Amino acid sequence: MLHKLKCGIEIEGPSISQTSEIIKSLQRQCRFNGNVNVFWSIAHHSILVESLVSAKYKKLAIMHDFAEAIIGDIISPIKRACPVIKSAENELLARIGHLHNVDLVNLPEIVKMADQLAFHRERMYLQLGGSDGLISLILGMSDREVYNHILNIVK
Repeated sequence: MLHKLKCGIEIEGPSISQTSEIIKSLQRQCRFNGNVNVFWSIAHHSILVESLVSAKYKKLAIMHDFAEAIIGDIISPIKRACPVIKSAENELLARIGHLHNVDLVNLPEIVKMADQLAFHRERMYLQLGGSDGLISLILGMSDREVYNHILNIVK
């Protein structure tokens, strides 16, 4: 589907109304632009973030990167340097959040902190060779288990 954004960007990606297609896209995209010792998808990352928050915030945590199904995993320094990219991401998050009755643009601080903690744990395990039982557990999930886990929280 072609997404036409207010900032003038047109980009192909899954329909924001098709949660299943968003999840599948996130499962195919590797974090850290592939600069990892083992494949770790955005979907894996979302489950890690979700596992770090209480039940009240799980849906927001699991969905916090849903726009990346369309724009990809663009690192934060680039988003900060290129405001149009952050604007596009926020517009997509707002559209997706509206469909699910959640605010994905103004995330609670606890979700932001869980995302940062997940980043540091991922970097330690996936790039520097450290150990992390939770990441190992998530890596042990089948593609179907990852898909169902995310879908069950979003629904």
